[in-house]
Amino acid sequence: MNKNIGMENTKEFAKQWIEEGKPCIYRYGWRWKGAKSNYLSKKEALNILPKYDFGKGFYELSFIKKDGEDVLEFNELSENDMW
Repeated sequence: MNKNIGMENTKEFAKQWIEEGKPCIYRYGWRWKGAKSNYLSKKEALNILPKYDFGKGFYELSFIKKDGEDVLEFNELSENDMW
């Protein structure tokens, strides 16, 4: 569970979230380095979900708050983000 907003950090829960039409965003890079996010459509989110996971690697899923709203974030990182 994500203690901040009470969401389960499982792909099954993420899929259910998307299928219910709840908000999802995509970000390329670290938020603290200024990377901006864009909202994803339900179709886009379901399409990229298989390559993402919670807290692992270069394709990271997480539940965050954006503008006071709970969202599922798809964050894609690159080797350049590690420096």
